[in-house]
Amino acid sequence: MVENGVWNNDASVVTGAVLSVGMVCVSLLFDRTLSMSRFTKLFVTGCAGLLSLSLCSGLLAVDEGVEKQKPMTSEFIGVNDHAIRFKPKLNAPLIKDFMGINGHTFQMNASIYSPLVKNARDFHGINWDLADDSSRKTTFPIAANGTDWNIIYGSWLGSGMTVDVSLMIHRFTEKDWKNVEVDAPAYAKAFAEFFGPTKGNGLVSSIEIGNETKTYNDEFYLKVFKLMAKAIRDADPAIRILPASVQYRESSKYHRNVEVLRNDIDLFDVLNVHTYPFLKKWPSYEMTYPEHQEIEYLKSVKGIIEWRDKYAKDKEIWITEFGWDSSTQKPNPNGNWKDWVCVTDRQQAQYIARSYLIFAGMKVDRAYLFWFDDNDVPQLFGSSGVTRMGKPKESYWSMEQIQRLLGEYRFDRKIKETENVYAYAYVNGSDANEEIWAIWSPTGEDRVAEVVLNGFEGQVEWVKPMAVGRTGDWHGDVVYDDHISDKPNGGCKVVNRSQLKVTISESPIYVKINK
Repeated sequence: MVENGVWNNDASVVTGAVLSVGMVCVSLLFDRTLSMSRFTKLFVTGCAGLLSLSLCSGLLAVDEGVEKQKPMTSEFIGVNDHAIRFKPKLNAPLIKDFMGINGHTFQMNASIYSPLVKNARDFHGINWDLADDSSRKTTFPIAANGTDWNIIYGSWLGSGMTVDVSLMIHRFTEKDWKNVEVDAPAYAKAFAEFFGPTKGNGLVSSIEIGNETKTYNDEFYLKVFKLMAKAIRDADPAIRILPASVQYRESSKYHRNVEVLRNDIDLFDVLNVHTYPFLKKWPSYEMTYPEHQEIEYLKSVKGIIEWRDKYAKDKEIWITEFGWDSSTQKPNPNGNWKDWVCVTDRQQAQYIARSYLIFAGMKVDRAYLFWFDDNDVPQLFGSSGVTRMGKPKESYWSMEQIQRLLGEYRFDRKIKETENVYAYAYVNGSDANEEIWAIWSPTGEDRVAEVVLNGFEGQVEWVKPMAVGRTGDWHGDVVYDDHISDKPNGGCKVVNRSQLKVTISESPIYVKINK
């Protein structure tokens, strides 16, 4: 039965069974006591059967005004004493495989960030390998400037991270390439053969042909992309290929219009998206909360999803950059960044956590946070790290908590998504009877409220607020954003067999449910 847009198995099974028996009895009564044609009797009995089957299978319409749930795709696994049980067939990635972070070559100590993510992204300047000569013969693993890529990428892989390399092709402008038709594919071929899994050492699993292509126009970018993509495909088809950052609007120095790629879909495996929650641009570059209805932050991602679903259904989507600045410093009142605005450390932790939770529910396959560490510089992208000069910010711990609690889970469904509450369910990848609900207030205000959620089934095992720190050192007790410390049972109460009451704030809370 549908209750406020959520299917209640208990009520459905009981109601369907009762109606089935009742309708059969009615049809038998008709047969014995009423004078009607054989056709009429069959018609009445048939309607009764169809009605009861509809109730049992959940096909009745949802009450007007309540959002319909997505169609259930599931495998029947049996009946217990509580309800019909289904094992969901899910395509969403496990959260541990979903989360990533942007690092930078030798600057990032991978062991610090491996508790947060299992995917790392590097900004790989091709000028490091080629110096100022696009025709230079590569000497991998040693770059022209002496960097040993085996040491850098080996340490990332050794810390349990996959390595995605964004080739910074814009370091060579169009006029800097001596012979782009020869030099671009030669470099791409050498890179793939050395670092790829088929012929090489297997340190790199994916390559982006460009990050933000700056001075390139669409025609020249497409030329370089096709030359390099074909060379990578030929050298090592196991490497996943991404274009530079794309959007569904006119190209700029920060992204290409995705339509540029329409006729070359076979040359890439993943669409690459950068998105930032700007409320205002220069001079303040003010960022806001992720669910804000008037910004492009989520709309940009939805646009690429729609394009992918229409033209490239077999391709993944990775968000390779998103994030917020949070600095303890004030900008120079006489400097270029005097009007710059950032969020607080607490807001950064909240918004990053909420973004990962939202992106996981958007048919996105991976999301890389920008950035790993900062020097507390009060300007755009100067304080985007989850560590500050090597010390963890609150956002470090909110990410670590998601990885720790939800790593073996994957997005399952939206329980509720309104202007006042977001509630998402994540299911254990190996046991569909274990769920964790993530619930929060999506307003950008310092708001605490009680909400009642439908679709609850089972028992609450624990309730955990968002983590914001550790006592003592990196390995002390977890410190929480404790807005529910004075609430019995963590502000969580079972109202009845299908409803749960929770206390929410701008910081997500996590509720473990055993069905």
